[in-house]
Parts: sequence; structure tokens; C-alpha cells
Amino acid sequence: MYKGFKYNSTIRFFMESYLSVVLSTFLGLVSIKLSGAVQIVASILVLFIFLAFVIFPFVFFGMLYKHKKELDDPSFDKKFGALYQGLRMD
Repeated sequence: MYKGFKYNSTIRFFMESYLSVVLSTFLGLVSIKLSGAVQIVASILVLFIFLAFVIFPFVFFGMLYKHKKELDDPSFDKKFGALYQGLRMD
């Protein structure tokens, strides 16, 4: 049971927290101060998280497009169903 929900829970986390994380990291990027080592590390981390969350929707869309014939497969739905939950498949 755990194997089927491993990716689904991670995908659901990214989808649920997307807006708040992107807004928070954008505010962090706007207020970058590079005066100390801790601030430099924090700025690099904010930049990395921002880029990751901006790139993830394109990765998810590409994965759905690549596996569009498998969307009706129950095992694929169990692993990645959160990506297309509630969408019409016709």
C-alpha cells in the first residue's frame, strides 16, 4: 500500500503548498542582502527553492504528456493520480 502512495503524497504536497511557497520565496528574492555568510546561504537556498517550484509544473505536465496512454492504468493512477485528479480524460 505504501509503494502506491509514495509519489502521490509528494505531488499532493507540491500542489497544496505551491502558491504560498512561491510567494514566500519571491519575497525572499526581493529582499536579498549579501552582507554575511548566513545571508548568502539563505539567498542561495531561496533561489534554489524558487527555481524548483517554478520548474515543477512543467516537469509534471511533461510527465503527463509522456504517459498520456497510461492515465487509465490503475497502477499509474495510484502513483501519479494527484496530477490529474478531477480532470476529464476524454
